[in-house]
Amino acid sequence: MAFCTKCGSELQNGSCPTCHSAPPARSAKKSKKSYALIVPLVLLGGTHLFLNYWTAPDRVIEGFEQAVLAEDADALSDYVGTASGPLTTEYLQQFSDYINDSPYISRDFSLFIEEQHLLAASDNFVSASNQYEAPMNLHFLKLTTNDSILGLYDTYTFEIAEQPLLISTNYEDVSFTVNGEVVTASDQGGDTYWLGDYPPGTYDITASLELDHDNVQRSDTLELFDGNDVFSLPFHLDYVYVETHVEEADLYYNGEPAMEVGLGETEFGPVLLEGDEEMQIRADSPFGALASEVFFADESTHHAIELSLAGEDADAVMASLEEAVAEEYNSGYDDILESVTFYPESLSILQDGSWYAGIEADEEWVSVYEDYNSEVVTDTKVGEVVYLFEYTGDAWEHYYTETSYEDRDIYSEEVVQNVDSADTAAAELQAQIDEEAAALQAEIEAEEATLQAEIEAEEAAYEQQQAEAAEEQLWMDLDYLMSDFTSESVYAVNSGDTSYLESYIHPDGSDYQAEAFDYILSLYDRNITQSIDWINVVDYDMSGDTITVYTEEEYTIDYDLEEVKVKTFDSVYELKEHDGILKIVRLVETTETASEDVEYY
Repeated sequence: MAFCTKCGSELQNGSCPTCHSAPPARSAKKSKKSYALIVPLVLLGGTHLFLNYWTAPDRVIEGFEQAVLAEDADALSDYVGTASGPLTTEYLQQFSDYINDSPYISRDFSLFIEEQHLLAASDNFVSASNQYEAPMNLHFLKLTTNDSILGLYDTYTFEIAEQPLLISTNYEDVSFTVNGEVVTASDQGGDTYWLGDYPPGTYDITASLELDHDNVQRSDTLELFDGNDVFSLPFHLDYVYVETHVEEADLYYNGEPAMEVGLGETEFGPVLLEGDEEMQIRADSPFGALASEVFFADESTHHAIELSLAGEDADAVMASLEEAVAEEYNSGYDDILESVTFYPESLSILQDGSWYAGIEADEEWVSVYEDYNSEVVTDTKVGEVVYLFEYTGDAWEHYYTETSYEDRDIYSEEVVQNVDSADTAAAELQAQIDEEAAALQAEIEAEEATLQAEIEAEEAAYEQQQAEAAEEQLWMDLDYLMSDFTSESVYAVNSGDTSYLESYIHPDGSDYQAEAFDYILSLYDRNITQSIDWINVVDYDMSGDTITVYTEEEYTIDYDLEEVKVKTFDSVYELKEHDGILKIVRLVETTETASEDVEYY
């Protein structure tokens, strides 16, 4: 049975007896052939939309910007590379730090991103990109097209231009490593070597030179941002002359025996001056091993080296020397050598036919005598001496004594008064004590004054270093600002777009901005274009919060495709800081200093 779809009555002979409605017509089934045509069209449309989005330059630009600002090296690897291949995660992290750590470079990066969006929107991206000049700090960065997909969808990536790494050194047959990796150096002539092309950044360079006795190295960390830079890694080599006081000894270089040395000067080398190569003299003796202190090659190439004993060998020799001196002690009613105080740190060994030992000591002598009143008087004296002992094969014998200073009188508790009055003696003793105390106080005050003077000198030197560092930074900031400002001014003249220049103008420079922008637009209207050949900051003055900058500039100017001139100008600008960044307040004056016609092509 069938029923009417309008009133619900049972149909008779295909029609409704109640409302007389005709039955609904059946829709024709789509054939399999129709579905086969529709499905591919839907898939192709979706693929087109996806590829069109995925290859859009604005998506690449935005992704690149976000990865840099987030310092996400992994994400950044999807958007940037070099002509020779991909970049390491470590380098991409360094690249992000380079942009984000400087407010000036960060500002240049923001302008660069804005300009890339404009280039991407242009009718002829390739032509516009080839004519585009990036800010000086990012001159190596460029948005480029890659192979297309299906011949219809261009792909984009940011390419970092690699720079030649050139090293100058003063010796041949030098090998190099870059960040620890051995590289093949190409001799460019004039003591200059090419180590390869590298993306701009910071690199650890080591130059190695093979000598007969050592492999010496010079290392430095270099900032490669301009392919015209040649970095210097010279080797400062010279011969050293070593003089010892033994007949047969060995010179050790970095812990290894290098050559034999003896009495008088011996030449050794060449060695790297101001390096960390250790040298030491060692020798054998009948009473133990001798060794010098470790010494280094420095500005003085002549070294007089003393050898000494250590440990048990030194203790045994000291015991023998003390025994030899003890045998000379006197006793009786006369001058008596009461005691000897040795200074073991002064012990030195030398050889001249026989072996000798020298040592500093204090001798304490006691003199006992009767005065004119037949009273017994005891005086004690201490003398500073140098003993020289000779080694006889099985023992040390006292050979010679040299008094190095005048004897100093001291009074012991056993002194017998030899003056008429104890009060007088006490007064004289107190006067002596006061005099010595005053001399000691004067010495202390002199040392304190000397120390204070040294501290003040160090503080002054530190302040001078800080001032020099601040001045160097200011020169860099002025170079960055004036170069960027001039480049953007040229761009504004050629494009008629002054929007990018506004970020360079100080709030106090509104009058200058209006005047300068009117002038720029007048040049644009007259179809006068220009390019900046170079700009140098030659000097600056500071007065209060204002910096007056003096520049030299050269432009190539095209006058409406009719004539071309190269012109040089001397200009004076006033600058002030705003939110921690230097900006232009006004152009004080500009003077044309040279003009040359150029043949127009």
